[in-house]
Amino acid sequence: MSIKPDLVLDTASPGYSRRLLENLASLWTDASFCDVTLLIGKKKFQAHRNILAAASPFFKAMFLSGMEEQSRSEIELHEMSSDIFNTLITFMYTGFVKVDVDTCQDLLAMADMLGVDDVVDICSHFLIENISPFNCIGIFAFADAHNLLSMKRQAELYLEKNFVQAAKGDEFTQLELPLVLGILGSERLHIETESQVLEAAVDWILHDLPTRRKYLLQLLNQVRINLVSHKHLFQIIDACNDHGVKITLTKYASKADGAKTLNAHGLYIPVASINTATWPRHNAKKYIYVTGGFARNKTTFVSNISTLDSVERYDVFAQKWQTFNGMQQARSSHGLAVLDRKIIVAGGEDASLISDFVECFDPDENFWTPMPSMIQPRYGLGLVSLNGYLYAIGGYVGSEIGGSVEKYDPVERIWLEVDKMPNPRFSMATVEYEGLIYVVGGLSEHYTESDAVESYNPITREWCPLARLKYPRAYHGLVASDGYLYAVGGFNEYKGSLSSVEKYSIKENKWTSVSSMGISRAGSGVAMVDGKIYVFGGRSQDVEMAGTNGFCASVTLDSVECYDPQKDVWTNLPRMAFERCETVAIVL
Repeated sequence: MSIKPDLVLDTASPGYSRRLLENLASLWTDASFCDVTLLIGKKKFQAHRNILAAASPFFKAMFLSGMEEQSRSEIELHEMSSDIFNTLITFMYTGFVKVDVDTCQDLLAMADMLGVDDVVDICSHFLIENISPFNCIGIFAFADAHNLLSMKRQAELYLEKNFVQAAKGDEFTQLELPLVLGILGSERLHIETESQVLEAAVDWILHDLPTRRKYLLQLLNQVRINLVSHKHLFQIIDACNDHGVKITLTKYASKADGAKTLNAHGLYIPVASINTATWPRHNAKKYIYVTGGFARNKTTFVSNISTLDSVERYDVFAQKWQTFNGMQQARSSHGLAVLDRKIIVAGGEDASLISDFVECFDPDENFWTPMPSMIQPRYGLGLVSLNGYLYAIGGYVGSEIGGSVEKYDPVERIWLEVDKMPNPRFSMATVEYEGLIYVVGGLSEHYTESDAVESYNPITREWCPLARLKYPRAYHGLVASDGYLYAVGGFNEYKGSLSSVEKYSIKENKWTSVSSMGISRAGSGVAMVDGKIYVFGGRSQDVEMAGTNGFCASVTLDSVECYDPQKDVWTNLPRMAFERCETVAIVL
């Protein structure tokens, strides 16, 4: 056989590393060639110094330090669990580790101390994969205590995203002051109102009042007090059971003067200044997204109708509009909901074609992606997000009024029909409030406007009839806040487009009228932010057309109004970039 003399093969056996590790594990199991015994509690572990040193910087330093452990055949290790160490030393010899909920944090802590980075990474990944609003604060505090920066950052992001739910758990009240200050002061908290931050601060103080009373002003300084409404502030004050905290909160509401009085008494440690910021946190709910709809040409409004795919975002604090990438499919009378901080659009109509198409918008990426389609095409449906699921309710399904309820499971990525409506209808309004879905008005059989109102419990699948609307209506908006529902505008066969607004007391099961909008609107987008109702576009019979002698039958609008329930007053806001009707708005 002839081989070139300069030919060289430089390679590796793919199974050598594994076989070597298996052989080392076999030697360890048989206690062959072991040269050191580790004593942890009452349990002894025989091992090989070179394996321990190769797997752990802790042991490498111990055996090379010149200290007495270098020459001793038996070494006692203190403040370690023998069970946890058994798991860790097994990994050193085999590369395999069993991680469970009960032992993960203890295993991670020991692996971090001994410098076994692979186990640290495995445990960190396990904790983050199983993070929830109920344990995220504990994981965040654990990562901070062990200086696990990557895990701490991931837990912190999750905590900020789920702050409202997480702050109600026991883990939040167990946190030390520095971490609480950092969380409450974060610009990235996902909150609906600043009062939720104030409530969390007060809860933390009251959990251990004798010890924590002195920190009250420090915590209050993380709250943007100017953004807390007097209503919410005094609700928190009334719910507080400590007279001293009540007085402090009342004085703090008067900002700097109150703080000086408190400091003069020496009751609290000095605070440099009161947080007088008037701008909401970056991730506070201050944006309203208005999607799709249709527009009529003002001169040939009957024949020229264009369905829109455009998306606009309104900043309620800056009172400015911003345009985003349009939907993949133009649509009107569609469903709109938020699931996992993303906007979901389902169904709708374009050029008389009813859609089952569902797509998802990530505002951070400004990008739309398709999702699994609904079982039935539908327009004029209600789409509600509740307990991590989507519910598509009613709507027109092509040849008839749909009465089915579909549920979307984001884990399985599948739609399932789960129930039937007692009164099938479309172009009704839906909203979720405190675990129930409310369905109000709409077009029922014979395509007449309905005054029917029901609540639906998705868990018990129970429909409950409620007090009827004062005026039957369809193509209206519906929002919920502070124990009330608000049905806004809409259309009625006898009155045309409506400017009226009805308020429903959930406690009293009663509808009452409140101030009407400045202009009648049907098919407008309606949303609520920080207790105020915002109404976008729609179609109206109240607008006089240029070049006509009367009023147009129905004109699409670009105007915006805002309602303050505390003052019972409507005000006008900056117009949208596009006229749009049968549009939908949502807060994120």
